[in-house]
Amino acid sequence: AVGSNSKAIQLQTERAHGEYETFPCASVSPSFSGDGRLVCLKGVLLAETSGCRCSSSSCNAAACPLSTSSLVSRGSYMNVVSPETEIQSGESQTFDCDQALPGHSGQVSATCRSGVYRADAIMCQPLPCLAASNTTIQVGYQSFVMNATVRRESGQKWQRACADFDPRYEGTVSSMCVLGDIVANTTLCVPKLCDNEERSVSLTDSSSLNVRISAAAIGAVGSRTPNFFHNASTNCSALDFGLLGTASVGCRYGDFSVDVSGCSARGCGPATKGKTVIGSKEIPIPYDANLTSGTVMGMPCAAIMPGWTGTSRLQCAFARITTDNSGCSPAVCLTGAKATVVIGSVVSEVEVSETMDSFEYQVMNCSDFHASYRGQFRVTCEAQILSANTSGCSPVVQEGKEVQAVKTVESAVAFALPQVEGATKETMQAAMQSPATKRAYAKTLASSLGMALDEVVVTSILVYEAVSAVLTALDAPSRRLAAAPQLEVSVNFQLRVSPSTDQDEDASSLVERIGSLGNSGSAEQQAFATALGPNLKEAAAASPESLAVLAKAAEVVVAEGIVVKRTETPRVFTTYVTVEAQPADDGGDSLVVNIIAAALGIICALVCGYLALRQIWLKQDVNQVQTYSERCAAEQRGDAEDFFDEEAGSPSPRAGRPDQEGFSPPPAIQNVVNHSGAPGAINDIPDLPALQNFWEENQHDAQVRNRSAGLPQLEEEQQRPASGDSRPRTGNSAGTLR
Repeated sequence: AVGSNSKAIQLQTERAHGEYETFPCASVSPSFSGDGRLVCLKGVLLAETSGCRCSSSSCNAAACPLSTSSLVSRGSYMNVVSPETEIQSGESQTFDCDQALPGHSGQVSATCRSGVYRADAIMCQPLPCLAASNTTIQVGYQSFVMNATVRRESGQKWQRACADFDPRYEGTVSSMCVLGDIVANTTLCVPKLCDNEERSVSLTDSSSLNVRISAAAIGAVGSRTPNFFHNASTNCSALDFGLLGTASVGCRYGDFSVDVSGCSARGCGPATKGKTVIGSKEIPIPYDANLTSGTVMGMPCAAIMPGWTGTSRLQCAFARITTDNSGCSPAVCLTGAKATVVIGSVVSEVEVSETMDSFEYQVMNCSDFHASYRGQFRVTCEAQILSANTSGCSPVVQEGKEVQAVKTVESAVAFALPQVEGATKETMQAAMQSPATKRAYAKTLASSLGMALDEVVVTSILVYEAVSAVLTALDAPSRRLAAAPQLEVSVNFQLRVSPSTDQDEDASSLVERIGSLGNSGSAEQQAFATALGPNLKEAAAASPESLAVLAKAAEVVVAEGIVVKRTETPRVFTTYVTVEAQPADDGGDSLVVNIIAAALGIICALVCGYLALRQIWLKQDVNQVQTYSERCAAEQRGDAEDFFDEEAGSPSPRAGRPDQEGFSPPPAIQNVVNHSGAPGAINDIPDLPALQNFWEENQHDAQVRNRSAGLPQLEEEQQRPASGDSRPRTGNSAGTLR
């Protein structure tokens, strides 16, 4: 209807909900212009004429009958409304938004003007969902009431976990407030899968252990086990390598069901690997027997680590070997025990003057061993071994130098020597203490671990009689090997990582190689065993009389080889050295300075050339020139000529020289010569010096004495390297701990 006229109008094209097409208002009433619209709302075709305009005087005062209509909309919601009663032109009316737009609050304002009805829903607001608003949802096979929980505006979305309604399901419930009503989607709620987990299980013999249940272990596809999956033939070893037999495992709504009645505990055999910590050391357990799970036996502590007495408790449980070393006691460090001290480029040695208990330590000043270092370090006794931890020493920054951190790896390797005729622990220990022997071990470690010789320091060597590692009852005494005891050797060493872009990576690689050194058949162990004999033979040749027992040991090592017993778990720490400072790049300023310097150099060269030519032209002769060394030699012979032309009046340097001593250099030069050649002259610290250990000749002694109460100090007499000698002073410093 347009004005007072009505006409049926047919839709020309099929329209979806919310779509429309227009028609000319004049086709219904000639007195009106503009366009009306045919609107499809939820499958119902409605006409609205709010777009029509009166274009004739005949409709200026026309009223709006009930057949007139107007489109109202708010957001994505729309409707077509008509007046409840006929409205005269110029009049208006209001009604609730809920009548025109369900789910909205407020009022619609409608007016009639010249037969055209228009309604405005700008004051209509969508209804919110209050906290108490609810709806019914279905999760799995059960129905639940879901509340909004808080006030939520229309169009607001939120999610709830399916497990909030049924813990057997996972996923999310997607919800949305729509004009005061909650609309929920539960299609994403699915039965819960089983996650990989660890749990404790009990076997039929009442023993229990933790097992790991995973989809891969029980044969399920994917990273999680599907609901209702079941495998009645799961290998027990897939749950834990310490089990044998067959288990039944299934998944139901997120929980595993496990039946291990068909599983039994696996025992321990020679292939069983394990490590133990004794004192501050971590080493492999020397175990090669067969035990059933649950067995507890005793092992001599000395079989685990030399220098310890007592009995260790060894237990086999589910193919795992564990030890309890609380029954082990460490031996003391006897008078005369020595420790190697490595600070920067200096390798020194200190000696205890009285017995030290195990884990007793003395604090020493770094500067007493290296004048360019500060800080303190500890010399500690542990189970007959005296060691020095110098990581607390740091260099004093000097002009033109900078401090560089260097990773250091510390470990030990122990091996069994073949039977050496006539050798005792004491005689072999004395031979092992020689600098030549330590150098032999350093060369062997360097070649087997792929290191440079100057990156290896042997800190101590301990010879001991092997103790049987045969397991006994806990109250059985330790058993040593038979009448001719087999000797074993433990070599403690440090490796300095070469400066590189990634010292951490290099240190990690060294740790792996040291671990391989203890593995039978590894390339590192084979290289160690192959190189040791010839290196010991070379060391024995340095002093055939005093190292006769070492020569015998070298022969049997070459002939029979050695058996590496273990390597200690390496320890990585950081030490500090000084290196030449890298000059800063000044960029453009440096270029300008270089250009100016080059220009000045050219000018000076031209001037000097001119003066030289002028001198030649004036003298017409060139005096003989002698170097300083040539002149000195000539003076010694007594046939030297004057340095300068006597006709020119230049004084002769012969004047004033002592006749009985020959030519004397000028006092300034004499001082320089004497100073640089004097004992104790201080030279620059070499750039990341090469460590040569303490096997070189010309060793000398130093003594440590308390300089103040509380902190023992080291007083040393050390010979500093000659000028230009950048090698470390190795073996040239010694001290005594009091």
